[in-house]
This record gives sequence, C-alpha cells and structure tokens, in this order.
Amino acid sequence: DLEPAEQLEILLEAINIGSRQAHLLRDRHLVILLGNTGAGKSTFANYIHGLEMEEVQLPDGTWAFQVAARESSATARMNISHTNRSETFLPQVILHEASKLALCDCPGFKDNRGPEISLANVVNIKTMAANAASVRIVVLVNYHSLHSDRGRGVRDILEFLTPFFKHHRELHNAAASIMLGISRCPLTVGNKEYTLEDVRALINRDAGLSHVDAKTLESLTRSNLFIFHPLDRGSKSWKRKKA
Repeated sequence: DLEPAEQLEILLEAINIGSRQAHLLRDRHLVILLGNTGAGKSTFANYIHGLEMEEVQLPDGTWAFQVAARESSATARMNISHTNRSETFLPQVILHEASKLALCDCPGFKDNRGPEISLANVVNIKTMAANAASVRIVVLVNYHSLHSDRGRGVRDILEFLTPFFKHHRELHNAAASIMLGISRCPLTVGNKEYTLEDVRALINRDAGLSHVDAKTLESLTRSNLFIFHPLDRGSKSWKRKKA
C-alpha cells in the first residue's frame, strides 16, 4: 500500500496530466467515451476513426478485434486490450485534425487502479468537459453484462453517468446529448436476426431499478441507443461506420 504522501503525489501528477490535455480541447466539440473494461471502448475509438478492423484468434482460443494488419499507413488511435485489465490508465484524448472534434477515451470504470487514480479521472473528465465548446457522452456496454448478475450492466449505465450530473433530473434533461452503445451483441438469437428493438426491450426490462432510474433509462434508450459491430455486421438496425 502507498503512503498518504505518495498517494497525494500520484493524485496531483495525474490531475496535472489531465489539465494539459484539457487545454487541447478549447473550441473543440468533445465526445466522452465511458464504459467498463471489456466494453470495447478502444475498439470503438479506432472504428469510428475509420480504421479497418479484423477478427483474430487469441492464444487461449477466444476471438477478439484489432486494427487490421493491412492498415500499413495508419496506426491504432487507442491500444486495444485483450485482457480483463484496461490499457487506458488515464483519460486519453485524440484530436480529429480535419474537424473540431475530439474524443476522450476514459479508463474502465470498474478497473480499480487505486483511489487516487479514480479521483483524478473524475476530476480530469470534468475539467476536459468544462474546457470544450460542447460535450457529447457515449456509454458503451457489453451485451453479456446485460444478462449477468441480474442485469448489473443496466445499473452500470446509470453509475457511469452519475458523477457528471448533480441529480437525476439534470441527467434526464441531458439525455439528448448521451448515446448508449451496445457491443458484442449476437448477430442472431435462434433463427432470428437480433435487432435494436430486442436490445431496447432487454435494457428496459425490470432490473430492480427505482421508478426514477427506470424513467431515466427509458429516456436514454428512446432515440440514442445503437448497436455496433467492428466489421459492420448485423441487421439493418445496427449502426454502420459510414452512417
């Protein structure tokens, strides 16, 4: 365990790094990418930057996505982790030079790097948001987490957003600026294509939420819910890179 003086030193240095990144965001439109480790945030960041993706088999026999080897003229904008530990330690900012857009890829919110890093990350994200011309939030959730632990993934959606809003009404009013993306969805269930409406019904089922939380979640999924696949597979209701 770290001594209090060491924790404070790490906290201040992490906040200092975040402050330097925040200065890059003046007059830019910021997209903040939130989600658990394993939700596919870094994969999504590379995907929306137009990099071609490919599916590869890992040594343990599982399959994962990475930037295609033939992308010789482009490098991954964000490192992709194929483990349960996030490659993103502090919020990372990528600037889109052809526009005023910037993307902030945040560490996995369940990836515990210590209280000093967790606190610094919340401070840094808020500082970045305050410096940007406008802010949009994208929350990515792994489809399988919607089924596990009695819908823990559904409750996580609200937990990700809580630090950025003073109360539920403020979150409800900001729903139009928040997009909710579901990763790792099955292409089919049984003999039927899996669609956006199927996901919407899954998220809005009873997950032990309070009435207020259930209403907030319904508002979030009404118009800004999307499913994506790094190889642009899925039914017509799924998002495509060029959409």
